[in-house]
Parts: sequence; C-alpha cells; structure tokens
Amino acid sequence: MANFSTPILFVVAAWLAMIPHLSLVSGTNIRLIDFQSNCIDLPRTTASLDAPQAAAVGTFPCVNNRAGFTWVATLTGLTNFNITSAVVPSIVLSVAAVGNTAPSSSIPLIDQPVLGRAGSIMTWKFVSNPNFSGKFNIVPTISPGGVVVALRSYPKRPATVTPNVDATYTPLFLDTLNVKDPQQVFTIQNV
Repeated sequence: MANFSTPILFVVAAWLAMIPHLSLVSGTNIRLIDFQSNCIDLPRTTASLDAPQAAAVGTFPCVNNRAGFTWVATLTGLTNFNITSAVVPSIVLSVAAVGNTAPSSSIPLIDQPVLGRAGSIMTWKFVSNPNFSGKFNIVPTISPGGVVVALRSYPKRPATVTPNVDATYTPLFLDTLNVKDPQQVFTIQNV
C-alpha cells in the first residue's frame, strides 16, 4: 500500500475537486458572471473596427439577448482553458503583456487590465473557491515572477462620478490571488 504525504493528498484532492467542472465547461458556450451578477463581455460585443486585433473587456449587466456575453472555454491541457469570444472567435481573453508569446519579463501581471486579444497564448484555470460555494477564481496559467494572480472585477461607479463613462461598465484587472476577496470570484454558467 502506498504511503502518501499530506501535501500530495491535498494536491490530488484539489485536482479531483475540479474534475466534475471540467466536463461541464470544456468546449461549451459559457457566461462568466462576477460578484455583482454582471457578465464579462466586449463593450461593443465585438472587436473594435479601428483595432480589430484587440478589444476591451469588462462586465456589463447580463442581458439574455446580448450574444457578446457568451465565451467558449476550450480545454488546452489537463486543467487549462483557452477562453475565446463566441461572437469573435479570434479574440482570446488575455492581457496586454501576453501576446503570441509569453512575457519575457519577470514582472508580475498585477494590475494588468483584461482585454480580448487576437492570437494570444493566454490560458486560464477555473479554480473552485473554498470560501464561496459554487464560485471560481479565474487564474491565468502564466505567472511571471511567480506571483499568482486572478481576475478581479471592480464595483460600478455612479454615472455622476464618471459622467463620460458607460455607468453599466465595470473594468476587469488581474490582482494578486486572494481567495477571500468576493470581487475575485465568478460563477460559470453554461449557455
């Protein structure tokens, strides 16, 4: 009989906890919903006409008839997903520092705004959060400097504070992973 150490059992248990979710997500259309019940989307539900290789990404109130809220999660490894827009399949959920090659710098991806980028190699893990039942941290598999980061959605600001900004828009950034931060947890919904 094999004798396993506690750290190995913890890693195996954590990995097995993710298995049921992989079968539900891989290759399907999904919505990624933040702590305010807003969906991740491209602002125009498409790539910009003036910059078709990139698109801003944020959260907006979920509206059933808005096709841009739909993403496709494709399994690219044992637990890694490539997340692409269902409306613009060339757009990959990414950050500016990650293009068609990994960053050459060891500077962590902290405070990087999330965007959709054509040809990005960025992949993500959906990590079940033990503090928020049924919720996930969305963690990039690339971590320069060894700093683990996760998507973070910010609260909406009133239109009176930001009159020239779409009041329904909330930016997404990468921040140091904090499993107790409700702004870093997302619901994954099959569409």
